[in-house]
Amino acid sequence: MAELTVEEAAGTYASAMRNVPVAQSGICATCKTFLSTGYSTCRACGRQPRRLDAVVPITYSEHLGQMHDALRGYKDGLPQVRRYTMPRLAAVLWRGDLRLADLRGSLTALDTNLSH
Repeated sequence: MAELTVEEAAGTYASAMRNVPVAQSGICATCKTFLSTGYSTCRACGRQPRRLDAVVPITYSEHLGQMHDALRGYKDGLPQVRRYTMPRLAAVLWRGDLRLADLRGSLTALDTNLSH
């Protein structure tokens, strides 16, 4: 079996990645899903205890799109589907975490420079 790099694995879903909507009216302040007018959080987020300081969505999943199918397959697919999707979705999260780490490093450097 050939080895799969993180870049190759994450690239599997590159065309399915969608920008997460920016915080604004009609968007859940926590998970960034679309809302009915007049609400600041969606029903699912409103039912959860607030144990996290922040939630950072990686992508927006279109209903029945490629990312939707990948996430559904990872959660409750056949064993061969799960074996295929697990490393590829993990790579997407890994790449997202690296981008966040770069951002955190930039913000820390900025904060350090401003405080001197």
